[in-house]
Amino acid sequence: MNPDLSKSLFRSICFTLILLQQSLFAQKAEISNGYYISSKGDSLSGQIYFGDIRYNILKFRSSNQDSWTNLSPQLVQVVAGEKELHILSKEIRTSEGAEYIFVQRVLEGGYSLYKGNTSKDIALFFVQMPEDKSLVKINPLGYGSQLKSLLDSCGQKLAASNLRYTAESLSRYFVQANQCAYPGTKKPTIKNKIKPRLGIGLSAMYYNINPTVGENTIFSGDYRNVGRFNGGVSARLQITPAFSFHVGLNYVDKRIKSDSVLLRIKYYRAEPGYLPYYDKAYYRFAPDLNFTYWEIPIGFTHSFLPDRKLSPSYSFGLAVQIPNTQKIEHDWGYPLCLNSPGYVCFLPPGEVGHISPIWAKSNEDARVNFFVGLGLRKTLKSKNEWELRVDYYNQLEKAKAEVSKIGIANLFMRTSRFQASVNYYFYFKKGVK
Repeated sequence: MNPDLSKSLFRSICFTLILLQQSLFAQKAEISNGYYISSKGDSLSGQIYFGDIRYNILKFRSSNQDSWTNLSPQLVQVVAGEKELHILSKEIRTSEGAEYIFVQRVLEGGYSLYKGNTSKDIALFFVQMPEDKSLVKINPLGYGSQLKSLLDSCGQKLAASNLRYTAESLSRYFVQANQCAYPGTKKPTIKNKIKPRLGIGLSAMYYNINPTVGENTIFSGDYRNVGRFNGGVSARLQITPAFSFHVGLNYVDKRIKSDSVLLRIKYYRAEPGYLPYYDKAYYRFAPDLNFTYWEIPIGFTHSFLPDRKLSPSYSFGLAVQIPNTQKIEHDWGYPLCLNSPGYVCFLPPGEVGHISPIWAKSNEDARVNFFVGLGLRKTLKSKNEWELRVDYYNQLEKAKAEVSKIGIANLFMRTSRFQASVNYYFYFKKGVK
């Protein structure tokens, strides 16, 4: 492996380890000292774990207890604690009926912004009105017009053309709204909370290879498109809800077959009783190229709608291919006697004029190629994900092959491929100690 490739892989591994370390220690940020007021009006102090609030689960542990108690939205009125933690219980109406969810304050101000998730893991946002402290649901559809009406004169002044239904976008909008409605207040700093999580994945894939072999060699021919099923494993580090890093290991079979080729070849002929000399003859053969690789794709994925259960995405990265099998298969290369009936020379195998492959070898121990892709991600309630992806790999193999009586020939083979895959990612849940 060349030095530049080794350095690139080393940097990628170091980057992954740093992010892994962050994900392991991010759990501490999800435990807060505070209190909660129950639905009966009782106030209890202790530690609160809110890492699973997206699934409407809070855990509480008082100072004299070792175990955690699960809190559902029906049992809680208010939860507050360190790190500006403020959570309310809210009843909402859905197509299935009424349900209670937890809503956590995202932005504090005259107009405070809260976020919650339904039982189907659909993100919803609420604004707390300054007059009566009531929570008003921000509709996922038509929220721009709703906010203009809700915020009166300030709503008319603020531009909502680039507003999106995400925590970051709505937070920036309400910072401006609070500055408009309450000019003397201090402008808060919006902090992006980064909570990486690690997952492992299994892939089932189907790919189609369109091989093109360089002209003017004995391997020139009409190689057929190859379609194969395969599988792989991968690890994904979700750095933010929208952005993730992944690395995998796939087995790629690039065995390709050509139709019968007629080619005039110059070869070295040595017959008993004659001085060796070069001759030319027409040969009909079908060189099957058997190349298989271990492939390590390293890339990034960005989701367009990270807060939604279903989100389109795009991916890009590089793929390191390490040769595994390098062969030219079949005993091929029989001369044709164009003046004989049927153009067939009745020469037994091994007779003068018969050619056959000896060996093939890639010019490099590993090659780096690039890929891009589009996908559709579905987040499950269990935190795991299904992903459908279509990727395009632009790849070029350079190899050498030796053929008896002809010698060593260079082989330039472009095997660009489209790959459709179904991926399932299992994310490790963050435990509570």
